[in-house]
Amino acid sequence: MVDEQDYKTIRATKKPDRALPSAPELEQEPPTPTPTAPGPSIQQPVPSVVVSSPPSERAPLPKVISTPMKDEDDDSDTDEFFDAVDAGTTASMVIPAPLMSPPPMEDLTEKIVDLDQYAGYTHPRERLPLANDNRPPVSLWAVLKGSIGKDLTKISFPVFFNEPTSMLQRMAEDMEFTECLDAAVAERDPHKRIAFVAAFAMSNYSSTIGRIAKPFNPMLGETFEYCRFDRQYRYVSEQVSHHPPISACWAESPSWNYYGEVDAKNKFMGKSFEIRPTGVAHADLKLPIEYLADSKYAESYPNAPGKIGEGKVIEHYSWKKVTTNVSGFIMGSPTIDHYGDMVVVNHRTGDRCVLTFKPRGWKASTACEITGYVEDASGHRTWEIAGRWSTQLLARRCGSGREGLGPDDAIPRSTIASAGQPEYLLLWRNTEKPTMPFNLTPFAITLNDCPETTLMPYLPPTDCRLRPDQRAFENGEYDRANGLKMQLEEYQRATRRKREAGELPPHRPRWFEAT
Repeated sequence: MVDEQDYKTIRATKKPDRALPSAPELEQEPPTPTPTAPGPSIQQPVPSVVVSSPPSERAPLPKVISTPMKDEDDDSDTDEFFDAVDAGTTASMVIPAPLMSPPPMEDLTEKIVDLDQYAGYTHPRERLPLANDNRPPVSLWAVLKGSIGKDLTKISFPVFFNEPTSMLQRMAEDMEFTECLDAAVAERDPHKRIAFVAAFAMSNYSSTIGRIAKPFNPMLGETFEYCRFDRQYRYVSEQVSHHPPISACWAESPSWNYYGEVDAKNKFMGKSFEIRPTGVAHADLKLPIEYLADSKYAESYPNAPGKIGEGKVIEHYSWKKVTTNVSGFIMGSPTIDHYGDMVVVNHRTGDRCVLTFKPRGWKASTACEITGYVEDASGHRTWEIAGRWSTQLLARRCGSGREGLGPDDAIPRSTIASAGQPEYLLLWRNTEKPTMPFNLTPFAITLNDCPETTLMPYLPPTDCRLRPDQRAFENGEYDRANGLKMQLEEYQRATRRKREAGELPPHRPRWFEAT
C-alpha cells in the first residue's frame, strides 16, 4: 500500500441527503457528522467500445427553459443575505461508452434520494438574461497601477470587472466533464483508470478560454449546491475562510466522490496576473471488488461505505492544479495560459500520471499544449499522452515503435495491437462552445439559474444564487450591483471587527472542517 501524501485538505463533515437547510435550521448547532449513502444507485460499469468511424459528438444537454427572475425588494434581499452569510478516431482507438453518451437513469430512485428537492435542476437554462456583455468601459490599469507585487485577494475591484458568477460557481465548473470519471470506473486496467482521472483533472481548463472577467468573491460562509440528473451527481461547496480565501467542495455520485479545496496565491506582476493554486483535489473511485481479483494491492483497498458501496472498494487519487497566467490586458488583448506539471497519484498502487502544461510561445501552434505519460510504481511508462486543454486529449501505448505523439497528430489507421488491445485511447474531447456573454460556457450558464418555484424554496439563504449584487449584475443593473457589492463587503468587514473584538465568536464552517 502506498502511503497517503501529507497534504492539507478539507473534508465534508456532513453530506446531506437533501438540499442545504433552510434559514431556521441555520440557527441550530450542526449535528454530529455522520457519513450517509451518497445518493442514486448505479448499474454495472459500462464497457468501452471500439469504433471504426468518428463517433457522434457528446450527447447534448437536455433542451432547457429560461426562467426569468422577478424583481425583488432590494432591502429584504440584502438583509437576508447579510444574516445568512453571517451564519476524431480510428479502428484502433477506444471511445469509452461514458464519453459517448450519458449513463442511463433507470436506477435513480426515490428510495435513496428525495428527488423533489432537485426538480429545479431538471431543465437547466441555456442563456443569460443579458444578450451581450455591455459593461461600461473602466480602466483596469487605473485600479492596478498601485498594486504591483500585491496579493489581489486583498484588493476590492469595482463590479465592472466581474462576470455573473461567484468563485464558488467557478470552482463547480470542474464538474463539467464528469464522464471522464465514469469512464475511469468502467476500466479494469489501473493505468487506463488513472489516465481518465487525469483527463478529468485537466478538462476544467477548457472553460477558461477567453474568460478574463473575474467572478464575485464569496462572502465568508457563502455556499453553493448543484445537481445534474444527466450525470448522476450532486455537489456542494462553502467559503470556509476569508483571509486567506479558501473554498471547499464535495461531490458525490454512485460510482465516485470528488472533493478538495481551492487555496490560491496570486499576484499582479505589472504586465500579468499569476495564480498559483496550493489546494489539493481528490477523487475516490468506487470499483467492483472483482477488479482486484488478480491485484497484489487488493488488501490495501478499503470497502466503500453504505448500501451503494456493497461489493465495491475505494481507489483514492489526488492532484494539484497548475499555474494560471493572464497577460496582455493593459494593451487590450488579454490572453490566459496555464503551465506546469499536474501529477495525479493513485495512492493504492503508486501509479502516476504526469501531464505537463506547456507555456504558450510566440507561435500559435504552441498554445494550450499538453504532453504526459502514465507510469507504474517502479517508474515503467505504459502510456504516452498528448493533446491540448482546449480541444482533446489522446493516449497511445508505449512501445508502438512510432514517433512521439503530438497534440495535433493525425491518428494513423493502424490495426489492433498484437496483444489484442487498441493502441490509441481517447481520454477527453471538448464540447462545442457557442459564443456567450462574458465567454461563459453552456455549463457555466446553468450555474446561476434559480427557478423561483422549483429550486429557490429549497436553497439556504447563504447560497450565492441569492446574492442581490450578483443577481443585479446578471440582469445588467451594473451600478446597482456595485452599490450592493459595497454594502456586502462593508457588512463583512464590520462582522470581522466584532469577531476581533470578542463581540462575536470565531467563524466556524458549517459543512466542512479542516483536517
